[in-house]
Amino acid sequence: MICPQLWSLKRPGFFLPVFFLSLFVRTVTGQFTGQEASVAAMGGTFIARSGYSCAIQNQAGLGLVKEHSVSLYHSRPFMELGISSVGLQVSTEKGAWGTCFSSYGIPGLRQSSLWVSYGMAITPVLSAGIGMHFWTFSLPEKKLYDPGSSLALGLQARINEQWVLGAHILHPADWNDTASDHPDFTMTISAGCSYSFFKTAIFYSELYMAPEKRIQWANGIEWNLRNSIRFMLGIHNQPFTWSAGISVIRKRYELQITFQYVTDTGTIPNTSIHYAW
Repeated sequence: MICPQLWSLKRPGFFLPVFFLSLFVRTVTGQFTGQEASVAAMGGTFIARSGYSCAIQNQAGLGLVKEHSVSLYHSRPFMELGISSVGLQVSTEKGAWGTCFSSYGIPGLRQSSLWVSYGMAITPVLSAGIGMHFWTFSLPEKKLYDPGSSLALGLQARINEQWVLGAHILHPADWNDTASDHPDFTMTISAGCSYSFFKTAIFYSELYMAPEKRIQWANGIEWNLRNSIRFMLGIHNQPFTWSAGISVIRKRYELQITFQYVTDTGTIPNTSIHYAW
């Protein structure tokens, strides 16, 4: 049998492009598995953010969470492939716990993953967080195939009301036997910042570095059109991606509807809904 991580090198046919299978490798080890729609809309930027899905973003953002929340995410890169996630954040006295479960697949292959994270405010300016990511594949003849894990550490510094700086490191554990030889299963160091201006907009900019890979970058911006409506734009260079979306807030609910246009695969819709209390 060909290992699922190596399927991305094969072309199974016209109606099942390589991207279907390579998605498993890209998202299993990446930070963005189950990302909320607003993160996708802003180029995938997450380093200087805090919000509803910090368990799978920069875990240091959990140190700023003040409310409990539950979230649902869904994206559909292709008609046969849907990615669904459910997340929970529980506020504590000094920070918050967060968890997110994701599942997606194609006929004959499914992948499930779980993030468990904690973040805390060290000082009024500095927050830190840690996260563990567990995943496994599921085949018709074997429900648990090729499990793996990764560890994430994050920092955020709120310099003033306008500037937030952030750093993050993601490293796969050696539990996964086949991961050590695959180029996507490598340590990734990320750094970025956010800048607030006009009291209605926030700009995000980030860099991602991994051994033997080109430096990636992402930029995003969001505007508060009204107190209950936000508009978002983003760009990412690898693969080259344009993204946009809108967020509507109603009482304690927030609905996000966004899309990403990837130059080599097409349009990807994303939807998130959050409830905080």
